[in-house]
Amino acid sequence: MRRALLAVLFVAIILALAVSPALADAAVTKKGRPVVRPFALVGQVTAKDDGAKTITVKVLRGNSVVRGFIGKELTVCVTDRTIFRLHRNARTVIGFEDVEVNDYVSIGGVYLPPALGGKYVALRVIVDVPVPTPTPIPTE
Repeated sequence: MRRALLAVLFVAIILALAVSPALADAAVTKKGRPVVRPFALVGQVTAKDDGAKTITVKVLRGNSVVRGFIGKELTVCVTDRTIFRLHRNARTVIGFEDVEVNDYVSIGGVYLPPALGGKYVALRVIVDVPVPTPTPIPTE
């Protein structure tokens, strides 16, 4: 009896693990509406388009929503409601025009699923974020 219960539990866990990635990548809906997913990343600005109001960032770190972009470029849209601040003085409000190529930034925002445009929209951008350099491993 105990072995049968363990076997059923094992199969349930395997099925749950197999189905989870497929559900995570699908356009998740809740009560018939697309779910907006929050993202957070740290990266280096590689391009900026003033006309389209976008920032292209080479992602260095990020949460599960942007994990697939680590080491790659991601274009993030900004809006009139996006808040820009300097890292060294968080009370200093800056603007989109103050962001420059090669700046290190921390961006928090939301991913809009394909039903809502399929884009990443920044809610806050912190500029001049210190990025720790990896400690070299001594070799003999």
